Amino acid sequence: MDTRRTLFLWLTAVLAGLPASAGGRPEFDVSVTSSGLVVAAASIDGHGPYPFIVDTGATTTTVDENLASRLELKAPESIRIVTLNGSFDAPLLLVDMLTIGKLQLGPARVASMPLGELGRDGSRIAGIIGQDVLRRHVLTVDYTRRRAMLSARTCDTGDTAVAIQWADGRPMVEAHVLPFAGAQRLVIDSAANALILFVQDAPGGSSGEAQVLSHRGAARGRFVPRARVIVGGLNIQGPAALLSPREARTEDGLLPASWFSRVCIDGPRAQVVLTR
Repeated sequence: MDTRRTLFLWLTAVLAGLPASAGGRPEFDVSVTSSGLVVAAASIDGHGPYPFIVDTGATTTTVDENLASRLELKAPESIRIVTLNGSFDAPLLLVDMLTIGKLQLGPARVASMPLGELGRDGSRIAGIIGQDVLRRHVLTVDYTRRRAMLSARTCDTGDTAVAIQWADGRPMVEAHVLPFAGAQRLVIDSAANALILFVQDAPGGSSGEAQVLSHRGAARGRFVPRARVIVGGLNIQGPAALLSPREARTEDGLLPASWFSRVCIDGPRAQVVLTR
């Protein structure tokens, strides 16, 4: 029997970026793909709109290299990118205006890399909105309503509020993952559809091989069909992949935002409000 499982983790890069600014309390429509990606319409320098992932697990905003070439975006420097499959250098581009819906986010520097692998579930992805844009604001992703919002307000009430730390520019919470002992530091990642843990194996063993797909190929590890996560008093569970990354990570793993009906990440106040 084939025990391999394929899990989707689209972006696991640790990137350095510059903050952008936004004002008001605008909502924008999003779609959620079959693999759990949150996709919004974004424009670059008046061109578009193009489908961009809203990725709470990405440190910087990224544009597909083919789109960057068509728009003739300038790349005065490069940036080092670290993924589960190793490191590489990518061009760092100048963008005069980045827009999500009607929300103008101002000038930005964005990385450029091939994002064709993001379309494995039938999606056509042209870029990624990362924490360099998101962190200075309050981001709400409502999976039930298929809506997202950037604002300067605090989060609405949810089931629990949890303090966050920043891991390479990404929001990290403390959680307990059973059957593992002790606390785990998990990045809340809207681009993952399974729990990712950076460990060799689970107590009591695992259930075959896991293949985690990203824009830089596949990483292989062990598969756990159901892991239980306790965060802020909430008890949730779902499939997990156990991986050994090639380079050191700040976090112990990645917690899918899609395991909740609504996630609100308040960057300025360093907390996340979760709704089951």
